[in-house]
Amino acid sequence: MRSWGDVNRVMNGMVREGRIASFRSNAAEARQTGTLEIAITPADGGDKEAARREALRELARLGITAQVHAE
Repeated sequence: MRSWGDVNRVMNGMVREGRIASFRSNAAEARQTGTLEIAITPADGGDKEAARREALRELARLGITAQVHAE
């Protein structure tokens, strides 16, 4: 996994741009478990699956592999 700063930069950018409302992750545990999990909340009126795919695409651009779940 790339650094938590990289993940944070991508996800905070999506929040700032209004593409998602919020996110949380297991970044602190991901180094030990080997699996990064990110839960996102779509922006108001946003489609959960579309927001999930967009988050995966943005993370993949930096070579970040994660399990992304929309709530």
